Amino acid sequence: MSQKSGIFNIGTMPKKTVGFLGAVLVLPVLPGLAATCDPGYYLANNKCTDCGAKHYCPGDDIRYSCWDLDNDSHLARVYTSVDGEWDSPHATAAKHCICNWDYSDDTRTWYQYERPCIEGPGGIQYHQYIDCRPGYYASHYLWGPWYDQCAPCTNGPAHAHYTSYSTPSSVGAIESNCPWECDDGYGRVGDTCQPLCAAGVTQIHMGTVTAPLYASRHTSPAIVVKIPGGICYGNLTTESGTGIHVRIGNTTYRME
Repeated sequence: MSQKSGIFNIGTMPKKTVGFLGAVLVLPVLPGLAATCDPGYYLANNKCTDCGAKHYCPGDDIRYSCWDLDNDSHLARVYTSVDGEWDSPHATAAKHCICNWDYSDDTRTWYQYERPCIEGPGGIQYHQYIDCRPGYYASHYLWGPWYDQCAPCTNGPAHAHYTSYSTPSSVGAIESNCPWECDDGYGRVGDTCQPLCAAGVTQIHMGTVTAPLYASRHTSPAIVVKIPGGICYGNLTTESGTGIHVRIGNTTYRME
């Protein structure tokens, strides 16, 4: 039911039928004299109305906002949950209000606490792997898309820096595979970062295509460039691809 018993029948005011000594009486709703609506409903325009999501109605004809239960500046979202029904329109107590508080820290761009508003922020720190900062991976799995920790990636080589977060290969996987690139003054050779030529020339240009020159030889054969002040080396590979191509004997190489 959404209405409690009233007192007298006046005009077109809300009415409710009740039993009385074997007879039937039609009684009105008289706000102000006593609570007229059942818990989960409130009095609006002289009518008992669903409390609505994100509110609770304890049965005193008044609707209370879940937002008013916490004034923390991190409070971001509120819900109502009654017997497993999410955003239930018939919450009857403050304990049915669920709050989300949003935070960030040195390892994550975003995470949230979620629990009853009256308990305040705390408990599990929910986030997804995309919320880890560059150079971090989701390191402790909860369920669904949710994790609760980010840890520093370890897959990059020396003289490199990470450019983004680690992306798991499957739901729930815990993998340190952050993308990385070499620091200034270094070039990628396989899974390492090697010093570029320090003789004042770090690249060979041919049209719009460039290839790095290194301070030491990393492939055989290799391009050897003698310049005033030193010797630079260009790596060669037989793998196909776009780049500067060099033919040595009967073999075509690509600078990488």
